[in-house]
Amino acid sequence: RAWSLPALPVLSTLPLAAGLSGVAILRQVLHLTWRNANAAEELGAEQLMSWALEGDAERLHGGARGWGHAAAAVVERGAAVGAGMELLQSVKADWRAKVCTAAADKKGLDEQLLVIAAAVERWTSLKPQEESMAAAAGVTAGVDEGPLIVEVAGGQTSSSALDEAGEAMLEEEDALDTGLVETLEKLLRWSQADAGSSRGDALAAYAAACWPAASASDGSGGRLSSRMVRHASELLGSSSGVGAAGAVASRLLQGAGSGSGRKAVSPGALALVAVLSHAGQWPETGWSAVLQAVV
Repeated sequence: RAWSLPALPVLSTLPLAAGLSGVAILRQVLHLTWRNANAAEELGAEQLMSWALEGDAERLHGGARGWGHAAAAVVERGAAVGAGMELLQSVKADWRAKVCTAAADKKGLDEQLLVIAAAVERWTSLKPQEESMAAAAGVTAGVDEGPLIVEVAGGQTSSSALDEAGEAMLEEEDALDTGLVETLEKLLRWSQADAGSSRGDALAAYAAACWPAASASDGSGGRLSSRMVRHASELLGSSSGVGAAGAVASRLLQGAGSGSGRKAVSPGALALVAVLSHAGQWPETGWSAVLQAVV
C-alpha cells in the first residue's frame, strides 16, 4: 500500500548515499505509480503528503537516518504531478519558521530538517515561466502560485483591491524574508562549526531553494551573497562538503575504473552556484572552480 512506504528502511544521510539505499527505492516507486494527480491521490498521496509536511515524518522517524530525504521525495513527486499543492502552500511559512527557530536555539537543527525544508521552498517558489516549463514537461503547478488578479463587475481589475491585497502580501513576505536572511547567516555559522560534516551541503541546498526571497530582502550590501559565493566555492574545492556520501561515491568511481582520488561534487553547492549565477551574483572567476569540481 502506498501509505506504508515511509516504513521502508532509510539508511542514508545525504543525496548521493540516498541514491544507493531505501530512498532510491521510494523515489522509483513514487515515480512509477504517481503518474498524475489522479493516480497519486488514488494511491495515498494525501496521506503521504500529510505525513511528510505536517510533522509526522519528523515526530515518528526523526531519529532515523535520512528521514528528511524520504519526506522530501514524497513532497517532490507529489508537487511534480500537482498533488497536495494546497497543503504544500499552506505549510510553507511553518517550515520556514521551524528552520528559523532551530537555527536560533540549535535544538532539532540537523541536515535532514534542511532537506525537507528545501523541498518545500523549491516547490512553493516557482515563477510563472517555470510553471509553464513544468507544465510542458507534464508537471502541474499549484493554482495559487500565479500573480494575484482581482476582478470586479464588467471585467475590470480593481486597482484599490489589488493594491490592498498586494500590500498585505508584501508585508507578510517582507517579515518572513528578513528573518530568512538572519536564519541563513546563523546556518552558515552552524555549518562552519563542523566543516568536515555534511552540514555545508545541506545549507547550500537550502540556501539555493530560498535564495530569490533571501537575496531580494538582503540589506547587508551584498555581504550575504559574498558569503554564499565563498561557501559554494569551498564546497566545490573540497569533498568534505558531501561527507560520507562523497566517500561512497569515490569508492564507486574507483571501482568503475574512473581513477582514484576523484572527489564527489556537493549537489548543494552546484544548486547554489546555479541560483547565484541566475541572480548575477556568481563571479566570472568562480567558474574555474566549478569546472575543476565536475570535470
